[in-house]
Amino acid sequence: MTATADPPQLAELTTALATHRLINVCGPLGVGKTHLVESLSTATRVDALALADGPGLLADPAAGHGAGEHRPAETAVARGTASRPGVRPETARSAAPPLGTRRRGGERADRPSPAAGDGVADVHRGTVGAVIASEACMGGGALVVDEADAPGRLGTVRAVVDHYPGQVVVVTRKPLASYPVWSGLDMATIRVGPLPDARIDEAARDAGIADPAVRAWVTRTAGGIPLVVHAAARALRAGVPPTVPGALADRIAQELLERLGRESPGRRWQHALRRLATAGSADEAGLAGGPELFTLVSGLSVVVPGPLGLSIAEPYREILELAYAWRQPDGHRKVRDRTAIRALARLSEEADAERRAALAEQALFLTAPAPVRATLFPPVPGNRPVHQATAADADDIARLMRQWSHRSGFAPDRAERVVDRWSATDISSFHLVRDEEGRLVGLANLMPIADHTADSIEPLLQQHSDAIIGDRRGGLLLGAAFGTDRAAHARILRHTLAVGTRAGDLVVSTANPDYLNLLRALRFDPHGPLRDDLYRSGRAPEVYSNDFTAGSGRHWLQRFAGIPDAPTAEVVAAALHAIDDPAALATSPLLTSPITPTATALRRWLHAMIAELAAAADPVTAESGTILAAYYTRPSATHVQVASRLHLSRATYFRRLRHGLALIATRHRHDQRAAHG
Repeated sequence: MTATADPPQLAELTTALATHRLINVCGPLGVGKTHLVESLSTATRVDALALADGPGLLADPAAGHGAGEHRPAETAVARGTASRPGVRPETARSAAPPLGTRRRGGERADRPSPAAGDGVADVHRGTVGAVIASEACMGGGALVVDEADAPGRLGTVRAVVDHYPGQVVVVTRKPLASYPVWSGLDMATIRVGPLPDARIDEAARDAGIADPAVRAWVTRTAGGIPLVVHAAARALRAGVPPTVPGALADRIAQELLERLGRESPGRRWQHALRRLATAGSADEAGLAGGPELFTLVSGLSVVVPGPLGLSIAEPYREILELAYAWRQPDGHRKVRDRTAIRALARLSEEADAERRAALAEQALFLTAPAPVRATLFPPVPGNRPVHQATAADADDIARLMRQWSHRSGFAPDRAERVVDRWSATDISSFHLVRDEEGRLVGLANLMPIADHTADSIEPLLQQHSDAIIGDRRGGLLLGAAFGTDRAAHARILRHTLAVGTRAGDLVVSTANPDYLNLLRALRFDPHGPLRDDLYRSGRAPEVYSNDFTAGSGRHWLQRFAGIPDAPTAEVVAAALHAIDDPAALATSPLLTSPITPTATALRRWLHAMIAELAAAADPVTAESGTILAAYYTRPSATHVQVASRLHLSRATYFRRLRHGLALIATRHRHDQRAAHG
């Protein structure tokens, strides 16, 4: 955010002040909410942290203070210094409706009675008297309460809102309407979102980052968050070398963690946040800190829930992971590798299509080389919802597809004919992403491979049509994917892979050189170019495909990551049967690996793996390790005896046994890959 530019939402806030008594300005950490409210020339800003802690707030302003005596609450009041024109307070107040109408007896009609434990303070007007009577507030204008959703502050801020006679602007990271204490109130909500890259680049230049390459890195990493730009500038001025991105990220991360500390005092969650940033997603077992830590981390404003547990919103995740990889490269690598092993093992066993798609995305995130990761997982906010099109979307689709055609260098008339045919065949084959204002910013055409779509599919497959339609019926054909910005582009590509995973088969026909490079990097199977240059672009489209069904999907990810084929669970079981027989162990195929080159090394490695599984935080994995130890290291024990001792049914026992064998097989493959470098 430049020092002179008006925030994009200033006009919206000014309008809201003319019509509402209560306004909530909300947005993610460091996005520029305080800068926005300080742009009002007639506002008085109060820090919610000081409000809650200042004893003067909870006293009658007429009592307990002598003439000239300092009032603690007044230290929290600071008038905005910006000289921009704002709304006149008397105009705003006369136009603004009251927060509630009075019922007989003085009760506010729209204020619900506080329930026990809801955080609403039981106060009288004197509670906020120190603020109301302070000299700064007597000047009129809106009262701005910043950091309002800090721990323990919401109840006190609600008391301020209920009793302050003028307008109140409450600044939070999460929308006030998401808190029960604030339900039922008439308020305007102003959402402050990330800035576009061009504004971030301008802010970086204004902050003194002159080198274009460094400024480009800061712009990519900031993800539209001005705080990241200013933290990077401070780090550079402090002497952090711009050639060490991890060191820069570490200084930025320190500022982020300090800000997050206002949401959750203490440091216990900080290392968990670094692990979560590296893993991408984690459930309670993956976070490895128990239910209390999981709940603590889930309450942070940068953490969001997902199908596999918790995740960190971008760009905060990227910054925290870069910092962790620089500070503790071995620890970072272990978290990444262990999470990848767990995701691949779960992928082969997961029957639910939605969870399988999420696991495939996590495994891809953890194993992708830098160029693929930058395309699919850029450090920008934007996990926007995707919906299938209806007839009402046709005009927007046509407009965006014209942009797609122009960017791709296609002949407009040829591209338009193809798009018209797709729309006429099945408009719902277009999957759409819209921004917060409802503008269409991304789309993919994913045509079902079926008899009724054959005429629309044939031009995209030509000589490959018969084989693909016959073999991959029920799958999807991607004919186009386009996004107007990094966030929309990445979102639509990840969505395409997810729906391909759910469908089981994904076929792609494209002439776009960038997409062809991506498909090759993703190790999709090539079918070859088409006979005809469909779009008259000077290059014929090429056809690629991938099988995403459970077993094939896991093998594809292993191939993509360059992981050698794993030994089968049967090979691992045979080695465990011979764990105390050096002669038999010497015949194991596992000895061909550099990590287990001798019977002694293999025996030691197997014991270590069983112990690691038994000590795992995940209860299922730990139980699998316990079973392996009980059965294979105690030769006299039978399956029935071990199952009985552990109070497991036969089905559960053998399911856990197979799970443990599969984990060891996957770990052997992963360690072998690491040994090969």
